[in-house]
Amino acid sequence: MKGAWTNVAVVGEGAIGRSSHTLTCCDGVVFALGGEDKPRVVVPVELSVVELEGLASPAAKAKVLPTGMTLLGHAAEAVQGRLYVFGGRVGGKMGEGPESNAVLRLVTGGGEPPKFEEVAVTGDAAPCARSFHATSAVGASLFVYGGVAANGRKADLWRFDVGTLQWHVLCDESPAGVRGGAVLFSPTEDVVYVMFGFNGGELGSAWRYDVGAGAWTQLADPPTGGRSVVPHAASGNRLVVFGGESVPAVDGHAGAGSFHPDTWVFEYPGETWVSVDQQGDVPEPRGWCQMAALDANTYAVYGGLNTHNQRLADIKLLRLQAEE
Repeated sequence: MKGAWTNVAVVGEGAIGRSSHTLTCCDGVVFALGGEDKPRVVVPVELSVVELEGLASPAAKAKVLPTGMTLLGHAAEAVQGRLYVFGGRVGGKMGEGPESNAVLRLVTGGGEPPKFEEVAVTGDAAPCARSFHATSAVGASLFVYGGVAANGRKADLWRFDVGTLQWHVLCDESPAGVRGGAVLFSPTEDVVYVMFGFNGGELGSAWRYDVGAGAWTQLADPPTGGRSVVPHAASGNRLVVFGGESVPAVDGHAGAGSFHPDTWVFEYPGETWVSVDQQGDVPEPRGWCQMAALDANTYAVYGGLNTHNQRLADIKLLRLQAEE
């Protein structure tokens, strides 16, 4: 499989250098949310939420949305045409702002400024506050795995139903183990994959959870090698991963480690990995950021952290093409 990378020149404000943010395509619009613009310093609230339009066209535009909210280490997913955010660290410097377990939803239209509202969750069960967790969305379900909580890394799997606004715990302690900065992939509401992540070292394992049976299966280790905080995005039965941390920083979150330079595609239901032959304006290796799927063959990556401990501000577009 070939993958052609191009640089996206964006007009407007807000596309600043950042890491630990999210990038999500919702109803044809890409949203960048939160993150940090310096080690342990959250992005200023006035630049936190950015709407990116036309990334696949020559007329890409960036527009800041004054929502009054900023986070880092959170997760954001498009569920049934709405942008949902779960968890993350709130407030100032890392370690000083509390972690959240709120579910937020972006509200737009009606002649009012866009804003995030906290969803009134029903029922008594809910995952604890956390950051750097993994999420995926399909149908009416938002799945959440692991992350970093006040008492350490987690190994639990949850499902949030946006129809009933209720949390369901699927597994309290997964055999996939504790991990932060992992990848979660749910091609259907019946199956969830947990891959990669960090538990003191970079993880290269992959697990499948069958929702109906409540059963875990360990898969053969991916040919990708271990990695965490991986830029990734899914569209239907396809998961795309680019880069990610290969060696952690010696000085923790204040520094930068080493990062993979490659792109891989995971296909369901065959559970096969394909290495992408990267061409064009290939992004420099990075991690601590996300990708957004514009469609099954088109993916965007924005920002992230490089090996020089720089927060990047570039936006790159990947177009996949099967080998003839």
